[in-house]
Amino acid sequence: KMKFKIIDWRFYHFDGSQRFIGGIETYIQNLAELTKELGYDTTILQCAVKNFEIKTKNYDVLGVKTPNTKINEKKNLKLLNMKKFKNFIRKCHIKFKFE
Repeated sequence: KMKFKIIDWRFYHFDGSQRFIGGIETYIQNLAELTKELGYDTTILQCAVKNFEIKTKNYDVLGVKTPNTKINEKKNLKLLNMKKFKNFIRKCHIKFKFE
């Protein structure tokens, strides 16, 4: 099955307790639901204070433990890229990858 990955600074709270509610989070959720309808397995990767995984009907969320979660957004996005998507490094707030 085709895969669609989204890298974001925070979609859920950094401990995975609940989803943030805002414009970008709504956009990401809508995009994840759309990619599911198009036949993709969608994963949202985000910074976290501890590793976590949340499975929903339309997408999975992976929280990856990164240092200084609340302090250095760009550095932590770079760490997420290095840990999970070595070949997918672009400089923007939200990143998408089709496989």
